Amino acid sequence: MMALENQLPVPRVHAGRVAAWFGYTKRFPQIDLLVKIITHGVPVAVDGGGDLGAALQYGNHRSIIPYEGNILCKIADDVRLGRAFVFPRDAADRIPGLRVSPLGVTVSPSKIRIIHDLTFETSAPGVNADTDFSSAPPCKLGHVLRGIIWRILHLRRPSVTPTRILLSKMDVKDAFRQIPVEWAHCPLFGYAFRDLVVVDRRLQFGWRNSPGFWCLFSAALEHAHVHTTFRNAVVTPFGQAVTSHVTVSEPAEGECPVPLPPGYLVPPGDGGGAAKPFFTRMYVDDAVLVEPQCSPVGDRCVRASQSMGSDHGRLLGERQAGDPPLLAPEKVSSWHTRLEVLGWELDTVAMTISLPQGKFGQLRELLAGWPRERRSAPESELRSLMGKLLHVCEVVRPGKFFVRRMLNQLGMLPVQAWHERVRGPGGGDRASSSRSHVRLGGEFHDDLSFWRLMALI
Repeated sequence: MMALENQLPVPRVHAGRVAAWFGYTKRFPQIDLLVKIITHGVPVAVDGGGDLGAALQYGNHRSIIPYEGNILCKIADDVRLGRAFVFPRDAADRIPGLRVSPLGVTVSPSKIRIIHDLTFETSAPGVNADTDFSSAPPCKLGHVLRGIIWRILHLRRPSVTPTRILLSKMDVKDAFRQIPVEWAHCPLFGYAFRDLVVVDRRLQFGWRNSPGFWCLFSAALEHAHVHTTFRNAVVTPFGQAVTSHVTVSEPAEGECPVPLPPGYLVPPGDGGGAAKPFFTRMYVDDAVLVEPQCSPVGDRCVRASQSMGSDHGRLLGERQAGDPPLLAPEKVSSWHTRLEVLGWELDTVAMTISLPQGKFGQLRELLAGWPRERRSAPESELRSLMGKLLHVCEVVRPGKFFVRRMLNQLGMLPVQAWHERVRGPGGGDRASSSRSHVRLGGEFHDDLSFWRLMALI
């Protein structure tokens, strides 16, 4: 396999150049682990051997039946790009360390997503249950929105000459698929389809450690960007190409930014001048950029996009003609004063954060599944409900009181304590992870009525 690695047609990333740019130039603190993963792949800490015979007999979930053509296209693309290897099904028992997990398909209005179900269990635990969760870097995403808002407030502070504050975002296409796993452990991510067994060589969307390892890469991108200024940015031809469509929006007629209230305490921060660093916050694979328009043409904003695009190419490999895009044009936005970001709508002129209209419809649909007559629910389903309501709490601040009351009434732990119970202090799963069902009382539905009122149900 090691001889084959140098012949794969996937975009190759030069570890020495990554070390020079992100390590020596930008001083990324975790550069050693980053370079190790680029060189050898993500380490996969999975114990146990699974039940290969039972997994092969089960095959895949029924949800794939209408989308078998999509799966064939996926296999063909992955093989062409060196992201997977294909073997005859009858050779499965001769592949060292092979574990087979089923595929499933979920469909949303925007895309068809093929998911490798690594939680699936037969007579033996699934890959996710056997994974050492503590072996992945932590995902530190809790203060992303707060950082973005503080940046906007800092640029709007009264002591600064009034200027337009512009927002942009970029999103890596198929982010987890950009990161390889160690050669010795890629058979752990196998699946069967028809008369084939496919061994996947990339991070899996369904693997519990994928977000942590991807966040190491996004942390490197964020670190490099916030240590770059308009003057010292080094833009590559790739960075220029992937952002060639990016523009700065024209001011609306009568556009007048809302000032901050007198005496408002503005968070500390930098930004604005040519010598000041750029700003971004990364939420998994989404980068949100916030910059002032320092000139009529907005050259600082455009340079920030070009610099971020260049760093994506340095870290994840520049694409050539015929390669799947790293940053598709629809994933890289132009600069606006109003933009939907991470599920919220930010407006730097009105100085507001709001829930997009489409989210209100989703909230109504969600709450319709919780009628007052409902008396029990799985704890996992309740966790999902609470998470979505907490997301809305960013714009409906009193809602946190009602969510906390519901958690207390149901005897449910806060999120951090719940994860400690489920995974154990060392990160491994415990046998009894959660209750199967939780009883719902009248007080729960009374508190849920607050949300029905907010959603106008």
